[in-house]
Amino acid sequence: MRYAVAAALIAALIPLPSLAQTGVSGSPGPPAGVSGPPGIFGFDLGPNGDPASVAREGGKRVRISADWSELEPARGKFVWRALDATVDRAVGAGLRTVVVLTNTPKWAALDSGAPESVWRHQPPRNVADWARFVGAAATRYRGRVSAWQVEPVLDFPVFRGTFRDYAEMLHAARLAVRQADPQAQVVAASSSGLDLSYVKSLFARSGDDFNALVLVPTRRTPEEVLEALGVIHARIAPDSRHELWLDGADAGGPSASPDDAVGNQMIRMAASGIAGGVSQEFWSGRQLAPRWAPLRGTLIRILESAHLVGWLPRGAGLYAFVLTGGPLPVAVMWSAGEEQAVPVAFDGAPRITTATGGDAAPVTRDGKPAVPVGRSPVLVQGLAPSVLAEAAQAAQQGPFPIPRDSAHDFSRAESVSVTLGPVNDERGLYNQRFRSLPAGAVVPLTVDGADAVRTDAAKDAVYVYLDVDHSFAYFIDGREDLLITIEVHRAKASQQVGFNLLYDSMTGYRFTSWQWIEAGSGWVKYAIRLTDAGFSSAWGWDLAINGAGDKREPLVVRSVTIQKVQRNRP
Repeated sequence: MRYAVAAALIAALIPLPSLAQTGVSGSPGPPAGVSGPPGIFGFDLGPNGDPASVAREGGKRVRISADWSELEPARGKFVWRALDATVDRAVGAGLRTVVVLTNTPKWAALDSGAPESVWRHQPPRNVADWARFVGAAATRYRGRVSAWQVEPVLDFPVFRGTFRDYAEMLHAARLAVRQADPQAQVVAASSSGLDLSYVKSLFARSGDDFNALVLVPTRRTPEEVLEALGVIHARIAPDSRHELWLDGADAGGPSASPDDAVGNQMIRMAASGIAGGVSQEFWSGRQLAPRWAPLRGTLIRILESAHLVGWLPRGAGLYAFVLTGGPLPVAVMWSAGEEQAVPVAFDGAPRITTATGGDAAPVTRDGKPAVPVGRSPVLVQGLAPSVLAEAAQAAQQGPFPIPRDSAHDFSRAESVSVTLGPVNDERGLYNQRFRSLPAGAVVPLTVDGADAVRTDAAKDAVYVYLDVDHSFAYFIDGREDLLITIEVHRAKASQQVGFNLLYDSMTGYRFTSWQWIEAGSGWVKYAIRLTDAGFSSAWGWDLAINGAGDKREPLVVRSVTIQKVQRNRP
């Protein structure tokens, strides 16, 4: 009864579109042999995967790969036996099945004379061949395959085509699937990372050709994914016509998560996905290891059918999402900073579940009950109805505010900058974390009494990678220009050393024109104005100073400053 009253209060506070933001009008019903809603969690099923084991864990959806080059080795000659068996096992286990279409047969490839590592990943020479294949597959598996995904990811080694090539394949797939099986969905792929410029272009050009878009947040943190999802919903696809899915790529930051941190990442990504309006998240790789089976079971049991109520504003660095729709309301909480005791009102005895599946005890703060929250997330049950009401009220105030601390909030700053050296002085512009990249391993040095860094062409360390704090500039989308000021040491001779910028634009990463550095002594500054910056950290960084063309003398960089400039103003 207490939660019924709370639910009524929440319904009054949150408009229906907000509660239903993850829904898609016209979403198909369950395939034959499958009952009930699909839930948010799916499993990537490898060649030796066992659908029955997925069902035993509580999973309701699997994703399998189908290689066109194996299914149609010659035009019009189909070999379905292996895919038949996999689909039959999945449907027999009561699972919804998503098929990812990948690779191209040699006979259909754009350049069949190229090496196999090339032609297998090219788009088809004639898109009609592709359309006939997709139509044949959708017809054969009508009512048993719930969705068809076009390519697993759009990274160049996997798909060697252009944006236009992919758009044509997506359009042809949509027409073929709609004719063969109107209830099946078509799913668009994306490149790894979080390329919001690509996402915007895809929705603008091909929005009628897919039901869902799968994001592949490789090496990106759940917090970065949550921020990107907020931008997509607010500024790119504000309606509910399309679902957003998450690929279970090994997200976790600039480098892959250690094995012991996978469970931590799984909980944070699940909560971020639900809070960000994701309708499907697929686990893969290390997330499917046996050691994480208990955690998968916990997430399925508690969060499988959950939706966002809102969040608890508890200060800088604290993520606290309140979800309902499972057995009991739950708060998923973690800190981006130091561990803290977070005040929470309970109704009876609380249960606090850690990322390892164990239980944690509540603590007190100022004489009141609290939850110990650190970088490892916890799932908190036994919440008082007042907590749900508070979360719903917070959601009414607007989109989720990223809980930045004041030292890392540059939303009102006139500029961001970095002074380079052995240990950088970073003021909203970050380079230090990219020194571990082979191409970014620039060498610290002292020149004219000042700290700086230099490129090392012998080791191909020729990029000074930079990422702008998102509170200053994130997915600029043409709203303003950026003025980049680079301070470098003068060259020993004319046209001996120079640089340009490789930056995240609204049409992908691109280079500015080459800038030679004047000869002489001391330091000199060059300003470059970007009028089409995207800056969504698509590959984890926004821009890089490129010194790859310098063979006779290294490029020496002392500082970089970025300012916002209003459009059409000098």
